[in-house]
Amino acid sequence: MTFSPDPLIALRPWEAPELTSWNRLPMNAVDRRSGAIPLDGDWRFQLLPAPDAPVGGAWTQAYVPGAWTLQDAGDLPQYTNVTMPFPDIPPHSPAANPTGVYEREIDVPAGWAGRRIVLQVGAAESVLLVHVDGRPVGVSKDSHLAAEFDVTQAVRPGARATVRLTVVKWSDASHIEDQDQWWHGGLTRSVLLYATDPLHLADVTVRARRDGELRVDCRVRDARGPLPEGWYLTGELDGVPLAQDAAFDAANAEDERVSGFLGEARLGTTVPGVRTWTAETPELYALTVRLHRADGTVADTSRHRVGFRDVEIVGRDLLVNGERIFVRGVNRHDFHPLTGRTVTPEDMRADLVLLKRFGFNAIRTAHYPNDPALYDLADELGFYVADEADIEAHDHAHEIADDPRYLNAFVDRVARMVLRDKNHPSVIVWSLGNESDYGAHHDAAAGWVRHHDPARPLQYEGAAKLDWAATDDASDIACPMYAPIEECVAHALSGHQTRPLIQCEYSHAMGNSNGTLADFWAAVEETPGLQGGFVWE
Repeated sequence: MTFSPDPLIALRPWEAPELTSWNRLPMNAVDRRSGAIPLDGDWRFQLLPAPDAPVGGAWTQAYVPGAWTLQDAGDLPQYTNVTMPFPDIPPHSPAANPTGVYEREIDVPAGWAGRRIVLQVGAAESVLLVHVDGRPVGVSKDSHLAAEFDVTQAVRPGARATVRLTVVKWSDASHIEDQDQWWHGGLTRSVLLYATDPLHLADVTVRARRDGELRVDCRVRDARGPLPEGWYLTGELDGVPLAQDAAFDAANAEDERVSGFLGEARLGTTVPGVRTWTAETPELYALTVRLHRADGTVADTSRHRVGFRDVEIVGRDLLVNGERIFVRGVNRHDFHPLTGRTVTPEDMRADLVLLKRFGFNAIRTAHYPNDPALYDLADELGFYVADEADIEAHDHAHEIADDPRYLNAFVDRVARMVLRDKNHPSVIVWSLGNESDYGAHHDAAAGWVRHHDPARPLQYEGAAKLDWAATDDASDIACPMYAPIEECVAHALSGHQTRPLIQCEYSHAMGNSNGTLADFWAAVEETPGLQGGFVWE
């Protein structure tokens, strides 16, 4: 290893599976788009042969968001299915490890003095190292979720700062991002800078039921330390004020687990004659949550679109608003033939409108959380979403599923997906990932989700395939891949079925026709216990 005074390089986070992040802010569902400064566009760029190679003086340009593998940087995309693109075993990465260094100046508004300043990187494949003016700021892994860093102490309002984002292509994380897809490198989603008051909304959790009951749970923090006295929350739904839940606040005041630096409050209402959300009737309401200082001025605001609906499993049926549904689904990658994993909202909308026209009503985000804009569109246009964590250890699945070095990574990836996407009515199922065998890590991740969000079922093909009729594994749905129609029908008629059977992949469409579709759907529509599936791809 080449000596480097940089502590992030010396740490070698690209070969430390126990380290999922350093100095990264917790994931949350607060809307930060208003007032943010986009940092998309041309950045100075160098492609190094390894992460510990020295940065030189010769810079080219790379466009953000985008993969350097599609921008003539000297490193091409690769396609593999099961086999990793390098021979090194987990958690190791190859010595020849393309590393992109992105750099640009940012002008920090003078009006942000006294505010909390946050840098958000939408996606980096696969390890992100962040520096501001040469100072290490943070580390993040997971190629398909945003990373946020508090840079308040690293920048000066009214002055210019240099941001450097270093992206290491191969890492310990690559072994659990071994999806059947093209391998790229780069900053594939937008980068932005935003500011909040030190007193800010740390998270907002919305639960909206089909009977019209709305519950909005808010967490409040202050970047300066203990919370000030007198803060309070207000909210409105389609312009109608929400009530504060006094019983909840009283219970929290007596709960020793709520400390002086974490505030919790609940707002709520019951909407008479509520218009419920389904894929066929995607009714949405406008929710605004405001955090106030003691003098009544607004410190922070978050806006959401709310869909009232219930998801539950009763016997062997997946129900939405108490009704059994058919899942006419498709597996979806973030993919564009020219820009790779960088897809515009306009392209996504065109894809979804086309799917809608041909009768599809569901999407599985194969095999990672998709671009955030996809979920907004699914809420608006009406699609059921099986939201899938960025976990696939295909080449080394059996070894990694119980390797304690990767336990934190599995739970972290599932939990952060849930924390980001929990307020979307379109998301009706959480998926623990894809083709990663079945081990203790899946049970740990499932336990976290079932505690945090008991209102949605879980699915994981690797658990359910062991026994479609099991009742004690990490999957609430039997979700096989390419199971013969005859076997599915026989299972549904056997008297042993305990949970819905919805194929997570069927009718493989890559390079050939979708044969037997009519037979498949005739069986689904005629056989109680079968509810459809997701076409690949």
